[in-house]
Amino acid sequence: MSEKDHTVQVQLHTHKPRSRVRLINNDELEFAFPAIGKDCILRINFQRTLRVPDGEVNNLPPGLEQFELEHVEDYEGRIPQKWLEQGGLMMPMYQAEAMWISFWSPAFYPFAVRIAAGKICAVTGEEWKPGLVKGTRVDGGKEQNLQNYLPVPDQPWIDGFCVEKGVIRQFVAAPLGEGQTAEEQLTGKSEFGGIQIQVYPLKKEKKQAEDHKADLDLYSKVVTDSTVTDSLSEMGLGTGGRIHQEIYKDRREVSDYDTTQSARAYVHLVNSADWSRITALPMPHEPVSEDDYIWLGLPWFDYYSEESVVSGSNRLAGLKPVEVTDGDW
Repeated sequence: MSEKDHTVQVQLHTHKPRSRVRLINNDELEFAFPAIGKDCILRINFQRTLRVPDGEVNNLPPGLEQFELEHVEDYEGRIPQKWLEQGGLMMPMYQAEAMWISFWSPAFYPFAVRIAAGKICAVTGEEWKPGLVKGTRVDGGKEQNLQNYLPVPDQPWIDGFCVEKGVIRQFVAAPLGEGQTAEEQLTGKSEFGGIQIQVYPLKKEKKQAEDHKADLDLYSKVVTDSTVTDSLSEMGLGTGGRIHQEIYKDRREVSDYDTTQSARAYVHLVNSADWSRITALPMPHEPVSEDDYIWLGLPWFDYYSEESVVSGSNRLAGLKPVEVTDGDW
C-alpha cells in the first residue's frame, strides 16, 4: 500500500509549525516538533502479539507485525460523526486480540508520552486530565505512583496497564458497552473507547545542556580511562494476562519538558466486521492463536534494566480480564 502523508499541524505565529503528526506507511505515527529542531521526532507503532494466559505472571511476548492504520477523514460517511470530530486514525483489531505499543526516536530525543485507553491513564488508572504529573503518595498503606506518563526513549514500549510494581496487564481489545473495557470498569461509562496519545518534547535548552554534559563526561572518560456511520460496534481496551514489565520512573523533572507545545493522536479501534464494511476490504491480518505462536517457534523475551520503576496502580489492579468466547473472532 502506498505511503500516505496526511499531516496535522498545530500552528504557532512563526514560520515553522509548532508540532506535526503524520502517518508513515500506514502503520506508524510520527510526532515531530520542527520549532524545536529537526531531531525532535518520535515514532509510535502498535504491535500485534499473542495474548498471554491469565493466572500467572508471564514474560514479555514478541511483536508479530505492526497494526495497519487509516485516517478517519478518508472514510467520511462510513464512520460515526464523533470520530470525525475527534479526528485521528482507526486501527483494525479482532475482539480479544492483544497488542503492545512501541516508541522510538531516531535521534534519541527525550519525550514525555501519555497513553490512555478510553481516557483512562495506562500508568495510573486515573481519568484523563491535562498536563504531566510526577511523584508518589501513600494509598491504603501502599505507595501509589502519580507519574502519568512514560519517559521515552528510556521506556521503549508498554504492553498494558500498570497494575503493580514490575507487572502490567496486557492491552486486549474489547467491545465497548459490555462492561469489559478499563474505561467501563473504572467509570461505569462507555463514552470514549480507543487509544489516546499525547507527546511532550524535552525543552530545547534542556536537551542542549544534557548533550553538553554528555560531551564533558565522554571527554573525562577518555582522559581518565583511555456507511456504517453511527451503527458501528465501537471498541476499547480491556485487560488480559499479567506480564513482567517495568514502567520507569522519570529521571527528569516535569519542568524539563516543554508543556507549551504538545502533539496528540486519537486511535479508534475497529472490529473485523466493521472494518470490512467501512473499507470494503478484508482484515489485513488473521487472528493469532497460541497454536500459531508455537508453530512459528517465536521466543519469549525479557527486557533487563537497572532503571528505577514506578509502583503500580491500585485502581488498575482490580480490573477483570477480557473474556474470550468462540464468537470473538
